[in-house]
Amino acid sequence: MEKENNRKEMAILIGYKSRTGILFYVMIFGMLLSIISFLCPFCSYNPTVIDEFKQTVGIFKLSPLFSIIFLLFWAAALMLCMFCVSSLAKPDWRERAKKYSVYPILSIIFVLISIIFIAVACVFYEIPEQDFSYLETQTEAGFYLFVIGNVIFSVAFLIFSLALKNLAAGKISMEDITLFKEKSTKETRQTENALLSDKIKELQDLRNSGLITEQEFDDKKEELLKNYK
Repeated sequence: MEKENNRKEMAILIGYKSRTGILFYVMIFGMLLSIISFLCPFCSYNPTVIDEFKQTVGIFKLSPLFSIIFLLFWAAALMLCMFCVSSLAKPDWRERAKKYSVYPILSIIFVLISIIFIAVACVFYEIPEQDFSYLETQTEAGFYLFVIGNVIFSVAFLIFSLALKNLAAGKISMEDITLFKEKSTKETRQTENALLSDKIKELQDLRNSGLITEQEFDDKKEELLKNYK
């Protein structure tokens, strides 16, 4: 029963019908942008003014040392997020959530470090052609895509973890983070009210026609009201 409740809670927390779920998908979108950036050039240099001669440099052509450090910090930031999300499947996730605000802060620090290292790697890239070693490199789409993706990821992760922390502390409820529920709940309540009124009216008709006694009417009415609550 407890595992079933955990599954239902997790389905709400990372589902598209909740605010936290929307933030979860925004985090994934930011991650995807960061991964796509690896397929794009991070910097370039051009010995002429003609674009056809421009040489682009991908992530794996940059300094191996800077690239490894950059990838380690970036991977650490993603792992913190994955740890946060995976812990929602555990029965004690509410206790764990009280410390969730630490993880996005660490993640933001790791992301900033990775951006700094990749920026330094682009600026100090050693052009292999000695004749062009005097040229300055220019940042390209891959670098900007990586920065934008990680900003989106970090902000979404921070808000997501704070929402979980407030949920665990009882400051907000599951209903507060659920979207499209207020209207559905209101309509359900109206339907239940109408059904209750019809059943009470039927009991009144039976009582008035003498088919049930006053005591039976009161007992059945009380039972209906009890089930309604």
